[in-house]
Amino acid sequence: MTTAQLIQVLIPTLTALIVYIYHLVFQHLPAKQREALKLFAPEAVQAVQQLNASASNPEKKALAVSIVKGALKDFNIPVPSDASIGTFIESAVYALKQANAQVNAKNNVATNTTTVPASLVPPQWLGQPPTTPTGGTTPNPGGTQ
Repeated sequence: MTTAQLIQVLIPTLTALIVYIYHLVFQHLPAKQREALKLFAPEAVQAVQQLNASASNPEKKALAVSIVKGALKDFNIPVPSDASIGTFIESAVYALKQANAQVNAKNNVATNTTTVPASLVPPQWLGQPPTTPTGGTTPNPGGTQ
């Protein structure tokens, strides 16, 4: 089995496993903790990205977990296990990556400077002014020559 085939098999399998674990965590956490984690995890991920962008991924995750734990303690919300917090942090990281990918895709489309060949330009229809003057002539708004 080649590396490409192995990756094609592992990505869906790991994604399904992560989704399954995520749903297990949701079922076992009280609603107040879930809501707090949904709010604090993305904020912690963004804070770690801004302050420690050069750190390794495990270090970033550990920092984000500690930020979330601190926030939960500050708001007198029971602190769940590190695994539960880690699941919400991984979800926030995934969402951040998806958002960045969408922004990059939009930027790539917006900065595309390729020109359309003249053969592909749609014809001018009746009642529409020409988009550019042709053959050195300019449109005459009065209709007289």
